[in-house]
Amino acid sequence: MVAAIAMGLFSRRLRDQTAGIMLRIGVSVLAGAIVGGLLLYASPNHRPALTEVFGFIGMGLFSLTIVHIAVRGLIDEDILKRRVLVSGAGNNAGRILGLRRRNDQRGFKVVGFVPSGNEDRVVPADRLIIRDIPVSEIADDLEIDEIVMAMDDRRQQFPLN
Repeated sequence: MVAAIAMGLFSRRLRDQTAGIMLRIGVSVLAGAIVGGLLLYASPNHRPALTEVFGFIGMGLFSLTIVHIAVRGLIDEDILKRRVLVSGAGNNAGRILGLRRRNDQRGFKVVGFVPSGNEDRVVPADRLIIRDIPVSEIADDLEIDEIVMAMDDRRQQFPLN
């Protein structure tokens, strides 16, 4: 486990593809086997045979790879992201749509945009959420985690409820 943490397998910033993650798993299992083998070799009563060590390494690689593939296939990345509602649909809100790279959108998912009354709309109509209820109720209905204020002129038509 210490070797897996040292290899960065539990880091939130890990962006490797499958081959890179498999390499990290392999190196961490090998490092753990070497450290474990050295610790067991120091004890005269528990010296494993070389075939047993290779068997443990193989089982560790196989089980960690299977777990990684299963978890990656079952867990959707969007489940772990914060759901964001943007108040505004003008130029400032349009900049949020300009975040094209996956790294720029890491950790959040924009659910929609709530336009204010007097601003020019830059956001496409399919991304707008137009309802005659306060923003707070829209956020409750859509299970929003954060509301981003991105109106062009915040002094006019600011939603206070």
